Order: sequence, then structure tokens, then C-alpha cells
Amino acid sequence: MDYLQLHLMIYSTILFLECLCGEQHHFRVFNTAVCPRNQSELNKRSAAINCNNTNGYMCFPNEHLTQLQEFCYNLPRIGISKNLCIVLNNKSRIDYHECHTFSEGCPDKFYFSNTAYKYPNCAMVKDGCFLAEPSCTKQLLKPPNSIPTKQVDNYAWIWIVTTLGAICISCIPVCLWFIYHRSKGTTENGSILTEEIPGAGPLLLTGDGLKQRLPQEHDVHLEHTLPGEHLCEATAENGSLLTEEITGTGPSLLNGDDIELLPQEHDLLLEHTLPGEADGEKPSCVHNFYIACQEGMTSLIEDLIKDCQNCRVSKNSLNTDGTSPLYIACQEGHNETVQVLLENGADVHLGENSEYIPFYVACQEGHDEIVKLMLAKGANINSGKTDGASPLFIACQQGHASIVQLLLNNGAAVNLSREGSFTPLYIACQHGFEKIVQLLLSAGADVNIYPNTKMSPLFKACGGGFEKIAKMLLERGADVNFCENSGGSPLFIACQNGHDICVQLLLSKGANVNLCKRDEAGPLFVACQNRHKSTVQILLQNGANANALTDTKLNSLVASCAKGVDDIVKILLEGGADANAPGALFGYSPLWFACNNNYYSIVEMLLRHDADINQRAEDGSTPLSTAIDSGNAKIVNLLKRNGAKM
Repeated sequence: MDYLQLHLMIYSTILFLECLCGEQHHFRVFNTAVCPRNQSELNKRSAAINCNNTNGYMCFPNEHLTQLQEFCYNLPRIGISKNLCIVLNNKSRIDYHECHTFSEGCPDKFYFSNTAYKYPNCAMVKDGCFLAEPSCTKQLLKPPNSIPTKQVDNYAWIWIVTTLGAICISCIPVCLWFIYHRSKGTTENGSILTEEIPGAGPLLLTGDGLKQRLPQEHDVHLEHTLPGEHLCEATAENGSLLTEEITGTGPSLLNGDDIELLPQEHDLLLEHTLPGEADGEKPSCVHNFYIACQEGMTSLIEDLIKDCQNCRVSKNSLNTDGTSPLYIACQEGHNETVQVLLENGADVHLGENSEYIPFYVACQEGHDEIVKLMLAKGANINSGKTDGASPLFIACQQGHASIVQLLLNNGAAVNLSREGSFTPLYIACQHGFEKIVQLLLSAGADVNIYPNTKMSPLFKACGGGFEKIAKMLLERGADVNFCENSGGSPLFIACQNGHDICVQLLLSKGANVNLCKRDEAGPLFVACQNRHKSTVQILLQNGANANALTDTKLNSLVASCAKGVDDIVKILLEGGADANAPGALFGYSPLWFACNNNYYSIVEMLLRHDADINQRAEDGSTPLSTAIDSGNAKIVNLLKRNGAKM
């Protein structure tokens, strides 16, 4: 009885502490009764809790082995060594549990977390142990002690009720303490995380943006800004607010729940009261100025520049992250704000040769009117970032044709390359921006400038299947047989991706149908390897060598037989492929591969085309012996009927 009482007291205390503290995970964790048992269930659960390619779905026991938990981890997947299962500790870290003592089901090889469902015993726990552990089975089957059930239940209920009462009494002072500190609001708001308040100055927001930007869990000061007030020194009266919404004439203290009361038509000055801040301390004008530029509050910016000496200076200052007010306004697309800043002396060249160039970001974001304003003020049209990317390059990359036209009309260098020799034409071809390519070519872009990879604009266009762009490049003199570093030609990449129109276009312009990469893989081989039936037909009709070998002694027929692509095997055999041509290292024939992989219909085709049924590989195996090893009785019988021998 004493043991039971002690056990209940300890268990209740633990529950109480868990209620107060809880497990502090860095991501959302959901308890579940069962983990996914196959890929389909994993996909459904992943979608249900909004996991993605960056934050992969995982389901493991907790560190106490009492509960299964599913969550979206901060990696797509994790690798797990053999003889290990995974548990999630209460600090959101992955821990490993050795499972070599499992009676069965311990992973016997390296695996990834997204295939953990193949080892269900790693997700079967109860009462602090894995069910596959022999000791766990014994523990679960342990007979009850000799205390009568009724007596145990009576004592249990007495102690549970007593303990719960003690917990409730203990919670009262905790709740009172919490309410007291919440009520102190602005004078002792030390619980606010520093990353939630970017500086000690106030924050200017419009009413419309308030609900989206204001943390709902904090108390804030609201000071209404009125026309004619000196904004950097204001402790403005809020008399224009409706009295039934906010009473009093001084700054109001509102809880996050009261945000619904705020009128939408007013600009509001929001100020967190920070610990240790004097009641009369004045807000930061410069901070207001940056926020006003970000939000496009043009009239407020004009007042700030007029009233505040600091703001007159700050229009050309850099924020701690390296951005300037002009950069922020250009990024957000606030035309009038940019115009006001420029008219009041903002430096159009500020930030050049850094990562925060106002003119560059305007081109990147596609803000045509701002680009025009900046050009009129003398912006450096070719001033690029530290990696050499010019405004023209980024406009081409983002697909902003109207800005590309503006830049070219104003003398942008059409062949200016980014680091690695990537030109605007290259990036436009890669993304398939036909109109931009046309603009660049009309402005004199060189079609045969290529980056360090030697992938030409034509190579990128053919790889993406952009036949109209490829045609424009060829008409401007692009080299149809120019190869990238590994030897791949525009025809090779078009065949690899199955872009038949590009293949036909390139062949009509003189592309070498048998031009191979450094590994001797040609267009026909890669088309067969990727199962592009129509591409294979086009190549054979244009003279492709059906029996060409790669540097590993593979040919197109062997590749197709190994993959079981009946249609392509038929096309190759009818197009002149030799059914007995040497096709692989160690002397494995096309027939050997078909028998080894159980492709009955391909075996039939090869036999009809006089494949040598008894051809031996270097290891002495024959088509019949490998068919027997593969356990396909149907193929074995077919071979025997046609005279196969061991």
C-alpha cells in the first residue's frame, strides 16, 4: 500500500510539472496512434500537417517511448544507420536507439527517415519500451501483485482526488502572479522577445496594416498622429478618435484583443514600452522614417523631412542591414515615395557595388515607373551587385520585358556578364522568355558567348524545349554543334529531354546525329535510356548508328532491353540494331539482360531477330542459366523450345 501511495504521489507531481512546463519543441508536434505504414499513408499524413520538400514529414516515438509523434522536421529527410531506430526528445532533437536486441524487425541496412515505414517495429512502443524488445514483452506480461483490485482502486481514487485538489490550490498563486504581471503592461513588459521589437523607437503603421503586423499577445501604446504636429517630439492627443472606441486624451493602452476597435482610416504610432525606458522619452525619428518609406506614407515622409533634422540626414543613411530608405521604397514599389526622396536629395547612387542597390532592386521587382524615375535622375544603368549581375541581367532573369526594353533603350550593356560569364541572353534562354530573347538579339547580343560550363544559349534553349528561341539563335549564327564541358551538344540535351521539335530543327540545321559526349554516349543512346520512342525514330531516320557503344561497352539495344522498353527494342531491331552485337562489359548480350529481368516479350522479339540463344558471358552464364536463376519458368520453357542449353 505504501508503495502504491508513493507511486501515485510521484506520478501526480510529474503530471503537474508537465502541465506547467510541457515539452518545448521548436516545431509543431502531433501525437498519433499509429505511424504511416506505406508511402501512400506517409504522403497523406505529410499533406495533412503541411510538410513540404524543405521540412520533411517524420513519425517517431518520443524519448520516453510512451507516445508516437508526427512532425515536419527542419530537414527534408535524415539518414539512419542499420541497427538503429529514431526517437524525438523534448528539445526537438533526433536521438538514436540501438535495436540489435529486438526479437525481429531491427533495420538491417542504412535507410532514410522517409522510408522508416519499412521498419514498423521502430514505431511500436508501449509503457516505455519497444514491443520488439524481449524485456518489454516480459514487462507487459508481468502478473499483478497480490493487493486485491478493489482495495487498490479505493486507495487510488483517494490519492488521485487528494493530489488533484493540491494541484488546484497550487495553481491559484501562479495564476494571480501571471494576471498581475500582465496588468503591468507597459511598465514591466520584459517578457517581450527582443527580436519582436526592432529597436527602442516607435513603429508607424497604417490602420489597414495594423492587424497583420501587430503581435496579438502584447500590450502597446497608441499615439494618434495629427496634421501640424512636430512628429519627432509629439505626444499627440488622440482626440480625433471616437470616444466610444478609445476614451481619454492621453496615449491609450490597448490589449492585443482590443485591436478590433481601431479605426481603419487613421495612421497610428505604435510604441512598445520597453523595460527601463523613461515615461517621457522621445521616439526615434529615423526609425519612423524607415518604416514610413517601407509603407509608402508619402505625406508623412514629407512632414518628417520638414520637421526632423535627423530625417533630413537619414534619407542617405544605411540601416543596420545595409539598406537605405530609397532602397526600401524602390523594393516595395512606392512610386511617389521614391519621387519625394529623390526630389529631397536622396542619393541615386547609394549602395552601388553592394548587395543593396536601389536601381537594381527596382529592375528586379519589375517597377517600371521607378526605373524611369531613377534613370531620369542619373542612375548607373550598368551598376551591378558584388557577383557582377547587372540590372539588365536581373530583369532578364525575372522576365520583366518592359524593363529590359527600357534598359536597352537607355544604353545598357547587352553582353555584360555575371560572375561565371553568364550573360543576359543566356539567362533569358534558360527560362524561355521569348520576347526578351528577341529584344536582346535585336540589340546585338552575342549568341556564342557561353559561361564557364560552356553551355551555350542554344544548349539551354534546346534543353528546355524552347524551339522558337532555338530557331532565333540559329538564325543569328549560333553554333549547332558546340558542346559543353562534358561533351553534350544541343542535340544531345534535346534528345535526353525528348523535345522532338528541337531535335528536328537541329538536324535540319546540320547537327551531327552521332556526336557523342566524353563517355561516348550519343543522342540515340540517351533517347533510349530515357524511353523517348518518337525521338529514337527521328534519330534512326536521320542516320543514327544503332550499334554505337559507350565507354562502358553499352549500346542502345542493351539499354532498352535492360529497361524493358518493348516499343524501342522493336524500333531498334527494325532500324538495324544487331541482336548479337557485343553490348556490355563481361560479355552480357541483349538476350541475357532480357532473360535476367524477366521481359518475356523482348525475349521473343530477340529470338525472332536471330539472337544467339546460347551465347555465353565472360562468367560462363547463358540466357537459360540466368532465366533459371531469375525463377521465370515461362522464359525458361521458351528458351528450351528454341534449343537453349545450359
